[in-house]
Amino acid sequence: MRLRAALQSVCQLFGAAAALGLTMSSCSSGPTRAPTTPSSESLTAGGIVAPPNVATTWSCLTSGHTGIFSSAVAGCGSPGIIVTKVYPAAALAAPGAPTSLSSSASGSTVILVWMAPASGDAPASYVIEAGSSSGASNLANFDTGSATTSLTATAVPAGTYFLRVRAKNAAGLSGASNEFVVVVGGGGPCAIVSGSPTGLAASVSGSTVTLTWSAPLGGCPPSSYIIEAGSTAGASNLANFSTSNTATSFSASGVGAGTYYVRLRAANAIGPSGPSNEVVVTVQPNASPDFRLTCQSSQITIDLNRTTSPCSVTSVNGFSGQVSLTCSGQPSGVPCIFDPSILTLSANASLTSNLVLDVAFTAAPGLYTLQAVGTSAGLARTTDLQLTITSTCAGFVEQPSYTGNCLTRPPGTVCFAFTDGYVWFINETLVAPAYDLGPCGGKAVRVLRGTRADYHHVLTTRLAKEGPSTR
Repeated sequence: MRLRAALQSVCQLFGAAAALGLTMSSCSSGPTRAPTTPSSESLTAGGIVAPPNVATTWSCLTSGHTGIFSSAVAGCGSPGIIVTKVYPAAALAAPGAPTSLSSSASGSTVILVWMAPASGDAPASYVIEAGSSSGASNLANFDTGSATTSLTATAVPAGTYFLRVRAKNAAGLSGASNEFVVVVGGGGPCAIVSGSPTGLAASVSGSTVTLTWSAPLGGCPPSSYIIEAGSTAGASNLANFSTSNTATSFSASGVGAGTYYVRLRAANAIGPSGPSNEVVVTVQPNASPDFRLTCQSSQITIDLNRTTSPCSVTSVNGFSGQVSLTCSGQPSGVPCIFDPSILTLSANASLTSNLVLDVAFTAAPGLYTLQAVGTSAGLARTTDLQLTITSTCAGFVEQPSYTGNCLTRPPGTVCFAFTDGYVWFINETLVAPAYDLGPCGGKAVRVLRGTRADYHHVLTTRLAKEGPSTR
């Protein structure tokens, strides 16, 4: 009866849960045992028949199997219902071993730090072991009483200590971490080899190989590292040398093309450590020195004018030397030059020259493909440009200009200096000031009116024409 009363209390509790949205239509005092299979089984419902299509919850209080069992019931009747077993929480597991133990000493104070286990259940505390030789714990073996992953010990006697740490919880003690050797005070020199370096990695840039790694976490400190490289895994037939320092990186330039199997060892006065992890390094054959030619504008539109387009020559794969620049494909009446026409490049540099186009009145309007060409010692690189020439002004000719001093002009002439600096001397009398007429090819046309003719000049060009006076 007491058991039934207790179960009735559970039913009342479930009733409260139902008010929060959990559907239940019956709750009984049975069953009094847990399912015996991991999946499900029929259990006698103590004579209570669950209504169809509802969820029924049962309480099981059998010693060692306390739990709540539930199932959606669909058309289920006496003598039982199907319930799903809810197992108790899994048993606590011992923690895994801590990692990355390291230590430092300052005077008689020793600091230990490590990383928590990556496996097993969480530790409740850690156990510190210290011995006078590797693997021993004859000098210290104590529980820190804390899950903190560091420890500071003061007033530590002088000596050499071989340290390890283990994780602990109610389920047991883990395996040992890596071993770390620390020397306190006048403890004398460390008398074992270093642990193996870790985390070796390599990067390649051209023919330069850079290695990086982490210092050993165990053994005595290294005084240098030994780099080994072979043509097969584990071999050292291609390189075997000491770095002669404790730096944890190394670079080599001018490495020949090939595949290298590389590893390293830490070394001290006692000898070399075991090998680190091995990495495979592949150095590609060096590409031939070359250069690249590019122009800022791939499409140029011009009329009766001069235009420039910057073009760059860039060193590739360490190219150095002189590059001569020319152009081809331009129509008649369009001189095409580079200024300067020769560039002297240093390795990995870039220089610029201006492509200069000067369109004369004789050039026929249209679309042309120009080709800028760079040559150097057997190398030739090109880039194409589209040139569009708009209309040239019919009837205009290239007129020589007298550029002397107007104050000393010949007798019987008049002098007129245009705004673009172009100067004419005319052997007649001007009867009207200059006025603008145009445009011609997008340029203003300036007119001088004389007693015999009008003299037309396209500004910013060397084009002029003489026509009958309109006076």
